[in-house]
Amino acid sequence: MAPHAHSLSKRARTLTFFALVAVFFVSTPLVWYYANGYRFVSSNARETATTTSAFMQTGGLFIGVTAADTIFVNDVLERGSRLFSSARYIGGVTPGTHRVHVQREGAHTWVKNISVDSKLVTEAYAFNLATSTRVRLVSPSLDTTGASLLRASSTIAAQITNEYRASATARAYENPEYTTLRELFTEQDSASSTATSSRGARTEERVRTVRDAVQGIVVASSTEEILVAKGDIDVVRRGEDIVARYRGSIAKLPYYFCADFATSTPCVPEIVMDRQGHAVLEVAFYPSTTFDALILTRDDGVVVTELDPRGGWQNTQPLVWGQKLSARVSGTQVYIADKTALYEVVTK
Repeated sequence: MAPHAHSLSKRARTLTFFALVAVFFVSTPLVWYYANGYRFVSSNARETATTTSAFMQTGGLFIGVTAADTIFVNDVLERGSRLFSSARYIGGVTPGTHRVHVQREGAHTWVKNISVDSKLVTEAYAFNLATSTRVRLVSPSLDTTGASLLRASSTIAAQITNEYRASATARAYENPEYTTLRELFTEQDSASSTATSSRGARTEERVRTVRDAVQGIVVASSTEEILVAKGDIDVVRRGEDIVARYRGSIAKLPYYFCADFATSTPCVPEIVMDRQGHAVLEVAFYPSTTFDALILTRDDGVVVTELDPRGGWQNTQPLVWGQKLSARVSGTQVYIADKTALYEVVTK
């Protein structure tokens, strides 16, 4: 028997039509307000002295983190929405400056005051280096068993993960890996001096497109020493200061070269790195795909300092402490040398 379908009555069709029209007119403004950041915010979330809540326009935070990181905004734990494995989105953030902590067990805490504006999502990328750095020793010599052999005590404050012996009299053989890696330090020393003379004269020309587009930029000196470059960012030495300078199109200026929303300062394509009062001997870009930072070899050790200066400071976390150290980057690996041996920083 074929099914028999009954059509709706005229009254039912009319009621359905007007019900859908009502849903449309009610939901449209709600969706519009929600899409433009309007949220019902309690007085506690607003951090005001009043006890009233309000329906107000908010912004958002996009924080680059790892899966194990914990995020606090104004000392309140935030779960957020995990958009990717290395980022979280926190919506409904009230306009103003918020203190963000990102922490992980066994790692340094990343802290930054971030300005949030209504209708906009502010991005930032945290990094948390291990509080106890682990390194793989690459010594000049190997003993008869193939283990690394140290003729003198190591001078760096780090945990050595591979087997080694400390002996001044044991029979030794040359370590070919050490010989190869040592050339990395020698070659980069030579390349640095050559780059300074050949590229320094072009400094003025390379930053002209950005400098002319932004008012208030100090004219660069052609004698500034270019220490290292990556993409459109040069790192130069200006007196005792280390300056990261963008030399590409102003339209593609990275976000961290721009001021916070709370200030009227324009985007300035120069960032003076925080040396924390120490002399910087060498500079390299930290090999990360999620955040931009420099490896600064200082007179007290090797540290990683982020380029992002927002909030009034740059997060600095130590790789290793020690004096008379040198650091190099090869691919994704960081190597450190002291007067005794070489060390590969273990990041996983």
